[in-house]
Amino acid sequence: MKNLDPRLYFKSKAIKITQGNIIMRSKLVKGAIASALIMAGLSQANAIEVMNNGTTSIDTRGWLRLSLHSTDDTDEFTDSGSRWGLNFNHKIENDWTVGVTYEWATNFEKNTNLKLTGDASLQNGSSGESLSSRLGFVHASHEKWGSIAVGKQWGVYYDIVNVTDVLNYFGGNATGVYNFNGDGGLSGTGRAEQAISWRKSYNNLNVALQLQMQDEPVDNEDGTFEIATMGNGYGLAVSYNFDNFTLGAAYNLNEIEFASGIPISNADDVATAISATYGSSAQGFHVAFSGVVSENHEIIENNIFMDATGSELYLRYSFESDIGVYGGYNLLESDESDNQYELYFSFVGADYKFENGFGLLFAEAKVNDNKTSLGADGDDSTEVAVGIRINL
Repeated sequence: MKNLDPRLYFKSKAIKITQGNIIMRSKLVKGAIASALIMAGLSQANAIEVMNNGTTSIDTRGWLRLSLHSTDDTDEFTDSGSRWGLNFNHKIENDWTVGVTYEWATNFEKNTNLKLTGDASLQNGSSGESLSSRLGFVHASHEKWGSIAVGKQWGVYYDIVNVTDVLNYFGGNATGVYNFNGDGGLSGTGRAEQAISWRKSYNNLNVALQLQMQDEPVDNEDGTFEIATMGNGYGLAVSYNFDNFTLGAAYNLNEIEFASGIPISNADDVATAISATYGSSAQGFHVAFSGVVSENHEIIENNIFMDATGSELYLRYSFESDIGVYGGYNLLESDESDNQYELYFSFVGADYKFENGFGLLFAEAKVNDNKTSLGADGDDSTEVAVGIRINL
């Protein structure tokens, strides 16, 4: 096992590691831009067109999700997972289209602790942060030259493994997208920060490249000294579409440079992924699988960097009545002989989709069966979520 010095606590703009807790967490427009955004995991299926004068268009993106989440110990009504944003696109000369995409997470039901102040003018339990940024990037696309995006965006790695990150409430824990319990920003596997990407389709072949230009300091918890620097990152994704079958592969590397005097060698955060899908999630039988091998990409209890393997399976059948049922599993486990860590859960769910892409009703349940690095039983709870999603 790759133990970090237990005296070290990481904290930066995007990383905070404490014992057992890691937080790192116009038709031409729609023709040229939609393909680029879908490749980036930014599906326009739920977009609402605000304005389109043939040269400039504005579309909304996102949804409001209200859910009842029940565990063995707690019940909570929340809008966690809701998000809203805008896509701005404008046609310019030489058949190029340029634009800007913004997206914010919304969280109006997750309140702070109740305070009995005695002041009737103060609202008890007001949320500390109702809005937070998820995405923000500029992009340009051309039918011949492909698409380029700069800023905080879905990484090219996600183009491949997003096929199993499709549950209505749970999921997405085993492929390393949201490593360090964050959004995969610094590693570039999720919502990559300070990134530039290029994507292009050659008939059925899709190719994507990504570069992260960053030198993000990682400080100890009280900010008195620097421990490490998260350096540049690189990503590559390739997929090929057959008639009803798609294969994909991705590679992502991010440099970690530790400060002088820290008794830890410099390391590379590496993740390699494959995926396969069959059928359509909108009709009939659909199956999606993602598999990942990673080094220094996951951190678990006792501040341990872990080499790991992960896999996710999603099976779905959609009826003509717009009702779908699905199930599968997420499995993340150590790839080291002296580390028995395992995160595993199986899930089942069902949803009913409203007409015209307005939203859906859903119910999901998952059963956890986890182990610690020493092989002890971990979380074995059962969780259930029931809710409604309204596409915005």
